[in-house]
Amino acid sequence: MLCKRIMLAAVLGVSMSSASAAVDYFPAVPVAELEAFFGTAPGAISAITPPPYYDPAVEGSGIKDSFGFAVGDVISFDYNFMTDELSPDLADDYAFVSIGGHVALLDHVLGSPASVSYPYELETGYLSFSLEVLETGTLDFGIGIVDAYDGMVDSALLIDNIKVMRGASEVYRNGFEDFDPLGAGIGDVAIGSDFFDMMPTEGSYQALISTAAVPLPPAVWLLFSGIAALMGLSRHQHRGS
Repeated sequence: MLCKRIMLAAVLGVSMSSASAAVDYFPAVPVAELEAFFGTAPGAISAITPPPYYDPAVEGSGIKDSFGFAVGDVISFDYNFMTDELSPDLADDYAFVSIGGHVALLDHVLGSPASVSYPYELETGYLSFSLEVLETGTLDFGIGIVDAYDGMVDSALLIDNIKVMRGASEVYRNGFEDFDPLGAGIGDVAIGSDFFDMMPTEGSYQALISTAAVPLPPAVWLLFSGIAALMGLSRHQHRGS
């Protein structure tokens, strides 16, 4: 499994929650609500939008949790970034990690190859992310995903196998086996065993967070994708002029 590793010079917090069930639908929320949820400064999530287009975040969803960390602990999780943005020039949606109110880019449309599962056109497949904690204390850690530039075409993130290693010992694990999405998150979040023919990387359950604002049938998303393509072409020509 591929691995992405990020080390931050200062880590203030870690948290994991979610807010939506597969039965009780909750839409993605405006980025200002995400910033309040993760405790970031206004504009912090848009500030990490990936180049070359630097599209600001519009709306999204996220989860978070807390744990008492020690210096040198390593927190890791598996994720699969999925999107219907067929070209990053249309809108480069992205996922991020939040550490005590500080955010860092996790993945985005440019990193997504062709999908092998319906309904998303592109996906990374499950990858592994890890982060070395450089501060002792009760830290908040969160994971989120946002629509960039517009909210017309959805992206989503599958998450599983969150754990903290202290040396050779596992001191924390969240595989979503006993996770209550209604008590721990914001936006469109669901817990399930099988999403789009993608199985959990461990255990029986995984989390899905998405940028979906309203539940629409596939035919409508195809229409929106066509409209977004025309908008992206216009935006590209404007940038090139």
